Amino acid sequence: MASDGSSKKLRVVLIPFFATSHIGPFTDFAVRLAAAWPDAVEATLAVTPANVPVVRSLLERHGPAGAGSVAIATYPFPAVDGLPAGVENLSKAAPGDAWRINAVADDEALMRPAQESLVRELRPDVIVTDAHFFWNAGLADELGVPCVQFYAIGAFSTIAMAHLVGAVKEGAKEAAGKPFLWVVRTDMWAPPDGWKERVGDRGMVIRGWAPQKAILAHPSVGAFVTQCGWNSVLEAVSAGVPVLTWPMVFEQLDFSHFGPFEKLISQIDP
Repeated sequence: MASDGSSKKLRVVLIPFFATSHIGPFTDFAVRLAAAWPDAVEATLAVTPANVPVVRSLLERHGPAGAGSVAIATYPFPAVDGLPAGVENLSKAAPGDAWRINAVADDEALMRPAQESLVRELRPDVIVTDAHFFWNAGLADELGVPCVQFYAIGAFSTIAMAHLVGAVKEGAKEAAGKPFLWVVRTDMWAPPDGWKERVGDRGMVIRGWAPQKAILAHPSVGAFVTQCGWNSVLEAVSAGVPVLTWPMVFEQLDFSHFGPFEKLISQIDP
């Protein structure tokens, strides 16, 4: 129940990242939450001033019920050298400004004071925060309220990575009996015990950067498993190798349907 005895509504504060692609899912969730329990839940979206029109536009798409069911609260966006005033949305920022917004969002020293001040003023019973703002989990602990970290991009990428590691542990590559070259861009992964010995000369693991364009152009390459990053798409199309797509996040899902790319995909025998 709400901590204020004068209200029986559960106060939920939602704090999205500074991008329309994040604000949208947060807004949808807030509307659904308020609509499901109109007499029991009070949902408030906390955004910076320049993002208020974005929220209002999204709420209007839900009709009168949506526009009136969710409150909007604001906190100031920090002043950043080189970033014009009012540029506070990654989806609308020029390429030269986008990295500054990302840098600000990940900076606890810059972002936490304003967010914490607003949260303490609103006195929520629950905090739903974008995963970017990790410090809000600690703030929730201080306030003694639950906190949910909301991943606007969904859980697919996390689940896919867990599946990938599990597949390796179960011996997918060694069971296939085919030669392979595997690029691993992390030092945190290690193959299962005995895996290298069982694979032998059939497999090569490259850690870090790999000359992908040169590799794909080699006549011995029979197929390319890719997450569908733009560079990988272009290089695969240029090399003309069959492709197995594994898009995970962001634009990768769109690039996996790129016209010339689909022709390469269709060449793979089932």
